[in-house]
Amino acid sequence: MEKIERVAVTGGSGHLGTAVILEALARGFTVYAGYSSYKPKIENPRLTWFQGDLGTTPLEKLLGDAQAVIHTAARISVHGDKDGSVMKTNVEGTRNLLDLCRAKNNIRLVHVSSAGCVVEKPGNTVFDESRPLKGAGAPAYDYSKALAEELVRQYVRDHDVDAVIVRPSGIFGQPDLRGSIISTMMKEIYMGKLPVLISGGYDLVDVRDVAIGTLNAMTMGRKGETYLLSGLYQTLKDLAHKLEKLGGAKAPPCIPVSLVIALLPLVRLFSRLSGSGDSFTREGLTIFRDGHPNMDSGKARKELDYQPRPIKDSLHDLVSWWREEEQK
Repeated sequence: MEKIERVAVTGGSGHLGTAVILEALARGFTVYAGYSSYKPKIENPRLTWFQGDLGTTPLEKLLGDAQAVIHTAARISVHGDKDGSVMKTNVEGTRNLLDLCRAKNNIRLVHVSSAGCVVEKPGNTVFDESRPLKGAGAPAYDYSKALAEELVRQYVRDHDVDAVIVRPSGIFGQPDLRGSIISTMMKEIYMGKLPVLISGGYDLVDVRDVAIGTLNAMTMGRKGETYLLSGLYQTLKDLAHKLEKLGGAKAPPCIPVSLVIALLPLVRLFSRLSGSGDSFTREGLTIFRDGHPNMDSGKARKELDYQPRPIKDSLHDLVSWWREEEQK
């Protein structure tokens, strides 16, 4: 594979996309970054922004003379896919990109998937790249990412596309210019805005470490391989206590997530009537109920030099970043 100097990034305005852009620039790459409506205030002589969706024409402009493309763009949802945008973005958008990669024939693709696209059970065995993909009964986002992975493998197998897949777990941390789901939840815990927490947890990983692992996959990953980029499992209770030690609010009590799911219609009604919105969904709650406590990123550690930092360091940096942003 020729030396890569020019990299295209889809979803450049997203949480991971932003971190990938900053890491790529720090490594000396020329970066072509795509965005749809929100354009981050990141400027660099080696960075060019392109506005557009994941249609063929906008993607052609974005890729230009790039030697590699990192596909971070995705529609995240814990509210299903009533308007079809999740499937359109995550599956059809990926297909459009794969067709262009096939036509170019000499471009490397790093497809960013999700640890949520594979089955979590059983929970008492190691969670690694060998887990089977979820099927049509899964939440819309998880199923869309599973279908997208299948597409990538099909194009590698049938059309010799040079692609690598990375599967991050729960991404959080700074920089977080738009307020990602997990980082926003952490800030609400830190500020004491959540009166109670639910039991359960998930594997959490610093967005900067995922960006490093993703770029390492671009240069070090083996064609057709999948790499799990996980961090460390955290219950929401443990997370709240860590944030409390960093100057946050006192950790609130926990209630069983199974109870909240069982009483979900009443919980959602109370949330709307109390003015706290309609944030509770079965999809969102089951993420923490089914979060696997033993994700194994050994393959990425061995082949991609993937070394996620301690979560206490990530939380410290995130809290410091919140404080700095408030002073601007």
